[in-house]
Amino acid sequence: IITGAVTFIVVMVATPFLRRDAGQMGLTPYGEGEETTEASSLGVREISLSNALRTSQLWLLCAIFFGLWLVAFTIPVHFVIYATSLGISLPSAVNVLAVAGASTFGGIVVGFIDDKIGNKKTVVIICILSLVSLVWLLVAKELWMLYLFAVIFGVVFCGAMILQSPMVADLFGLRSHGEIFGVIFLASMVGSAIGPVMAGYIFDVTNSYQLAFLILIALSLISLILALLLKPINLERKIHRFTPIGKE
Repeated sequence: IITGAVTFIVVMVATPFLRRDAGQMGLTPYGEGEETTEASSLGVREISLSNALRTSQLWLLCAIFFGLWLVAFTIPVHFVIYATSLGISLPSAVNVLAVAGASTFGGIVVGFIDDKIGNKKTVVIICILSLVSLVWLLVAKELWMLYLFAVIFGVVFCGAMILQSPMVADLFGLRSHGEIFGVIFLASMVGSAIGPVMAGYIFDVTNSYQLAFLILIALSLISLILALLLKPINLERKIHRFTPIGKE
């Protein structure tokens, strides 16, 4: 109740200060007039939802973030139980999970890297970190190894959260950003719902998380491969299949 009340107050106080763009405040938008680089523009602009649904890029993003969110939401639910099964004390296991939560401040770092090298490369890095952290977790037996995992996983968690919107904007533009983002977010939420239940069921049946972690590793690898396959939309090849904007 307290958390909800504080969140409500903060949102209500902050909302009136939101502006759609810098122009509403008499300022020049950041980066205006600069040349567009590969790092700042992965794809094309202004693609509607109906046209986006006909592209492989949309479904690749759905699959990538389905896997990343499944991993991101499975670990926090089951980590304490797993850590205590290794002989780690309950307070220490909770502290490790808290470190993972604190590491989400790495989102600032992820955002900085994203601005410098582009969305696709940043997503690839997050997938690699997810894969590495899970393999590390599978072999980790000591408390310090779990702390190291927590730091890396915290970055993975925040990266999976914050990279969806800029990826949508880069590939499909801003005209239908909300609708397209909603489709990808739905796929992500499905992954976040399936993951904890799947891992819990596997643990109940086998009394071990090993198979569950192997599945998470496989999903991280698949997400990495799909991220590497992600390419800008070629309008010259797609234009005959697209419905003109405003005539959907």
